[in-house]
Amino acid sequence: MFRLIKTLSYLAKSLDTPEWKGARGERRVEKSIVRHFDQTEFKVVTDVTLPTERGTTQIDHIVLCRYGVFVIETKNMSGWIFGDEKRRYWTQTHYNRKTRIRNPIHQNFGHIKATQDLLGIKDHSIHGIVAFVGDAEPKTQMPSMVVWDVQSLVSKIKAYSVPVFTQKQLERMMLVLSDPTIETSREKRKEHLANVQRISDGLVDPIVPPCPRCGSPMVLRTNKKTNAKFFGCSKFPKCRGFKKI
Repeated sequence: MFRLIKTLSYLAKSLDTPEWKGARGERRVEKSIVRHFDQTEFKVVTDVTLPTERGTTQIDHIVLCRYGVFVIETKNMSGWIFGDEKRRYWTQTHYNRKTRIRNPIHQNFGHIKATQDLLGIKDHSIHGIVAFVGDAEPKTQMPSMVVWDVQSLVSKIKAYSVPVFTQKQLERMMLVLSDPTIETSREKRKEHLANVQRISDGLVDPIVPPCPRCGSPMVLRTNKKTNAKFFGCSKFPKCRGFKKI
């Protein structure tokens, strides 16, 4: 009996890890999309790892249809969430415990660029969405690309009703996303996690963040007086947004 209780306790703890919570949230989103959208018109790719200049990036969901491409970052969280579009980190408060999390909007920016490069599509036809699917609540004003339940995610996608792709373009992109060489495997996931660790250890440059002022891509620059490195907006001098490294 003691061994059984110990085993059940171990299983309960293992199912409460961030990895398992994330996987459950991703399954909820995938099932909801399949249930609410015609699968002959919508292509859904889940848990895909794409190559980037600095290694790889793992994407929770890509939804492809005539009305655009939707890149979805899923967060299965509880508690209160504090943050905004510009902050590098957000704060999760749960039972008086505060946890710092990466800004999921910035996180999804790299996913969007990787998808855009893969499919060869323009900015106006690709949309990023951050979907919180647990019982988390926002405690600061959030931008419109952040939704707080699965139904809101469905409504967000359905709000796009003007076709931007022809059937021929759609079929070509569906063929690209169906390529088995880009689907996630255990080895690719290990490679992605190893790359994330190299970034954390300072062995690889981090993903360049979007401009905090206008959202455009940023470039690495050098201060002529101090020789210090910083990220500057690619639209300089029209936009003077910058971010310290």
